[in-house]
Amino acid sequence: MVKTWKKRKVFPILTIFWVLAILILTLTPARHVEQFTWPFAIPYFDKIVHWTMFYAFAYLMLGTFYYRGVNKKMMRTAFLVFGLGFMLGLITEVLQEFVPGRSPEMKDIIANTAGTLSGIGMFLLLNK
Repeated sequence: MVKTWKKRKVFPILTIFWVLAILILTLTPARHVEQFTWPFAIPYFDKIVHWTMFYAFAYLMLGTFYYRGVNKKMMRTAFLVFGLGFMLGLITEVLQEFVPGRSPEMKDIIANTAGTLSGIGMFLLLNK
């Protein structure tokens, strides 16, 4: 088991890098993203990716607060993380309007929000 003081340092660093990864992946022009193809088609693969990115974001963000001692107000913190995840997802979708070859999609916002809620739920379930 990793000691709490290590988690206090690791979670914020991972969260920052994960947010940067989300921004890079969602705001990269389409011509660069199209280079990465799979040998087989997976239906709604991009929605699975959106869900996964925001699941990890919510889990890491809640972990950051939890190991910083905010665990006494976890429901309030969970609502804050939900708001941050929703806003991050909404902002990245709006910014895609200005990225060549990208366009905002309501289904992406739904996948982002579902991922955020799932990450919050899993963290709360595992850290009762």
